[in-house]
Amino acid sequence: MSVIPGEARALILIFAVAGLAALVVGSVAASPHLTGTVTPTPIHVSTKATVVPNIVPGPLNGEPTQRRIALRRPIAAVIDNLYPDARPQAGLNRASLVFETLAEGGITRLMGVFLEHDASQIGPIRSARPYFVKWAAGYRALFVHAGGSPAALQLLYLTPQLGNVEALLPRPEFHRESDRISPHNLFGSTDGVRAIAVRNAWNHRVSYAWLAHKTPAPKAERGHISHIRINFSTPNISSPPDYAVDYRFERAQDLYVRSVGGVPAIDRLANRPVETSNVVLLYTSIAPIPNDAEARVAVGVVGKGKALIFEDGGIVRGSWSKSGVLAPLRLKDATGSPVKLNPGQTWFEVTTPGDATWGGK
Repeated sequence: MSVIPGEARALILIFAVAGLAALVVGSVAASPHLTGTVTPTPIHVSTKATVVPNIVPGPLNGEPTQRRIALRRPIAAVIDNLYPDARPQAGLNRASLVFETLAEGGITRLMGVFLEHDASQIGPIRSARPYFVKWAAGYRALFVHAGGSPAALQLLYLTPQLGNVEALLPRPEFHRESDRISPHNLFGSTDGVRAIAVRNAWNHRVSYAWLAHKTPAPKAERGHISHIRINFSTPNISSPPDYAVDYRFERAQDLYVRSVGGVPAIDRLANRPVETSNVVLLYTSIAPIPNDAEARVAVGVVGKGKALIFEDGGIVRGSWSKSGVLAPLRLKDATGSPVKLNPGQTWFEVTTPGDATWGGK
């Protein structure tokens, strides 16, 4: 018998041990019932790109809107309402939101917020008040005004989150109409305001709370509140009848048609009546500013109060709140849930408790 050298015996032993180890590992991997084993999970990598919708609900009016338009910065413009010199106004039907409240001497003033629709003419542009600045700040808007009260101009200076678009500066984007007397003849456009924003590097995206919307009620389920009236008079302020507002509910169209001073409100740009999908009453404090030579008023904007939301011919009783100058205006129903508006325009009528009346036929 031949003798295997020591070195060869060592190599044979090494190969035998390695083969046995391979056999054991292979057996373990093939048996899914053994404790402690891990079966690799295949990883599937998707090659599909994320689809970003081109049409989204409008942030302010809830209507289907191109994404690039929905992501623009809102424009808030202070609009004159002096009777009869400032009427009819231009561009109101193109606004997503309109705020209306007292200015001074019992007259009212408006602020239109434009986003989803452009307007080739807006005006007459008028001077700012602090409460308009505060409402606009909640939308981080490009704020359009023609001067303002000292308090409003100071607040604008202290609120850099707004784009301060002063319409009294010599800019080609604003002009005065020859068929009206100054100062009730200053007009601009949304395109012009956006051009100013580009020049001043204000045309960036901003973040703010989008309004909640719902599907309009079917005709058979609509309510029967056919008219709403707001006088704007307070215990300390008498507002002339020329500023009293009426809304007539058109049941078939699910729209509220606006009248002011007893006559239909007409949009000069569209040459048709002003119509809105929602009318929201915000009850707050309104009082004359002591020793103010212009009889200006203070309007409560930051805080909370009662709100009445008219939509679909019915009424939602709830509350409004705004926790700070930059905070959004929020609407909640009696249960504390956010109020959902109908898609389309919303008018916010800001007045004192007990001023408004409404009823059926």
